Amino acid sequence: MGLRVREAMSLEGVNRITLVAGESGLDREILNVTVVEVPDSAKWLKGGEFLITAFFNFRQALSSQLSFMEAAAQRGSAALAILSHPEGYIGDLPAVLKEHANQLSLPLFTIPNEVAYVDITLPIYGEIVNRQARELKYALDAHTQMTEVVFAGKQLPDLVQLMARLMRNPVMVLDRWGRALATAEPCGPLSTRLFMKAMDSPATVVVEIENGLDSAGRANFDALNNNFSVQSPVFMRRPIRAGRFRYGQVIVWLKNFPLTGLHMMALEQACTVLSFYMEKERVVQEVKSHLHRDLLDELIAGVEPDLIDSRFRAAGWTLENKKAVLIIKTEPVPGRAARSAPDPEGVTADDYHVIRDVLERDSSGHMAIRRGNSIVVLVQAESGASRERIKKNCVNLAKALISAFAGKNSEVLVGIGNPCKEPGGLRRSYEEARNSLALGKKVSPGQRVLQIDDLAGYDYLSRSSRSGELAEFAEKVLGPLNRYDEENNCQLVRALDVFISCGGNISAAARQLYIHRNTLRNRLEKVKEVLGFDPFLNPHRLNIQMALAVRRLLL
Repeated sequence: MGLRVREAMSLEGVNRITLVAGESGLDREILNVTVVEVPDSAKWLKGGEFLITAFFNFRQALSSQLSFMEAAAQRGSAALAILSHPEGYIGDLPAVLKEHANQLSLPLFTIPNEVAYVDITLPIYGEIVNRQARELKYALDAHTQMTEVVFAGKQLPDLVQLMARLMRNPVMVLDRWGRALATAEPCGPLSTRLFMKAMDSPATVVVEIENGLDSAGRANFDALNNNFSVQSPVFMRRPIRAGRFRYGQVIVWLKNFPLTGLHMMALEQACTVLSFYMEKERVVQEVKSHLHRDLLDELIAGVEPDLIDSRFRAAGWTLENKKAVLIIKTEPVPGRAARSAPDPEGVTADDYHVIRDVLERDSSGHMAIRRGNSIVVLVQAESGASRERIKKNCVNLAKALISAFAGKNSEVLVGIGNPCKEPGGLRRSYEEARNSLALGKKVSPGQRVLQIDDLAGYDYLSRSSRSGELAEFAEKVLGPLNRYDEENNCQLVRALDVFISCGGNISAAARQLYIHRNTLRNRLEKVKEVLGFDPFLNPHRLNIQMALAVRRLLL
């Protein structure tokens, strides 16, 4: 941070001049000291000048003096000091000058006769140079320390620990989805939970510094330190970005000390290093994703299990205790826009990280692999777990995934394959999970968790090689109803299908069809009339149910 007027007032020599107006502008920053004596010199001002003058060339022109002050304030000058004493060019300053300085928030000083200009210029320039030297040394030290962390191959927690020491306050780094990656305070690691708890306090103040110390950033920075209090939690949030891509954010908790411009310099350098680190991690994860997908393809293709297991181990994964397969598909909720676009895999980055978080909370051993427009999960199970226990855990995991997407822009569909004893059985479990998704979409469109055992009959029918005969059977049983619907623009087949699917519950079926119960009863009576028999009594009931099942599969 530069030298502010209020700070310069305490410098030896400068402390001998007197502030007479413009106190509200004492936080203006001084960049240089300039002596001006002609009225049109204001047009050369660049901002940040501590102006010294005797108004020699226009000492009698009050209007010119007022115009000069206004031009100086508009151009961002820091302060104006006027040589004023009874025996000088200007005696006591006119009240109108002081009033104008107050209106402009331009600090106005008077210089006594015994103070030379050099008594003001030298201390101010000396302090500016000293501060720049300190900033340069601090920046070089921070850069050196961060570079050493990177080239030593240390991990993100080490870099965040260094940041906390440089900032003298706790620091937390989040990824672009708001997940905490590392948290530290100057003396060591810090609980992420404690950090987040402080942020959730009702009295918390959070200040955004979006683009460093630009004009908006400087105003926010001043507000940050003005709110500093060890009793009231104050946080600064700074994005980590490279170009337009946002990798995450850094949050600094002003728990111990307020921040200075030096700390902001260190933070800027840290954000640059963090963007490189996070880009490297993104590329590594992308390479791993391709490798794991290739390994999954080999597993599905039926490569010898021992060979597959050895290849997984070489990639840092293991198939040990992987006992079942889940396949997860995400679909956009109608009327809601996704926050991130689908990547080439077909799953949005936001959805993928929601799924990954659920899996990690359930077990660190689950293996999630993107494949096509879905995510395949090789489910980790406890050693010796029973088949029923594994199935129950898979269903609970699927329900947790569905709950995690509640209120979001996407919803999930989960297909579950049967448990297997050995890794070689994962291929069959994968096929079952995939079939359950394909069948469920046709026969149970509203169901989000689909198990192949629940769809065993449909699975058998779908695998039948005599699909032509099945279609003929369905047409033979339902043909009269199909023809009646076409000729009369009716929906007898749908009414019959929904009624049977609802277990014969007339109220539930009517709600699903959006019709009155009496209307449904009339349609069911018409079904009996058109068919010429009661479809709800054996042996016709079985034929009707099988024909409707075939119809769902063939639609």
